[in-house]
Amino acid sequence: MRFPLLAPLALSLLLTACATTRPVNQAQLAALSPQMTAADVERTLGGATPLLSFEMPYGAQRAAVRQFNVVVGSRTEMMTVCTPNCMVIPTQVAVTAPLVVVQGLPERRLLAWGTLEQLSKDASPEQNAVAAEVRARMAAAAK
Repeated sequence: MRFPLLAPLALSLLLTACATTRPVNQAQLAALSPQMTAADVERTLGGATPLLSFEMPYGAQRAAVRQFNVVVGSRTEMMTVCTPNCMVIPTQVAVTAPLVVVQGLPERRLLAWGTLEQLSKDASPEQNAVAAEVRARMAAAAK
């Protein structure tokens, strides 16, 4: 009977899955387009969980900025379970990067989006400022 031996593993995986945030996937990212309405952005991002949310100046207007994780790949991690015999179980784990979504206020039309790296390389001073602010807030939250 191997099923009772795997019960602790299944329970730990279930609890881990419940405690995590939901990232944006590549299909959602590809569906974003300039000047989308607030409703279209929310529908496109579905149930993705923002990790940061704040407002800041963006050129001559204010903007709502949200930071999500976006799935950029996957890797295999190995987990060893011993009950009483040990077995190695490979598990696929998503690799994510910070994704930033910028919406103009008050109508919340989509102004910009991209990873921190993409926004940092953009020639726009507004997008560079957003990337710097998100980095600063992520560092403060990590402390």
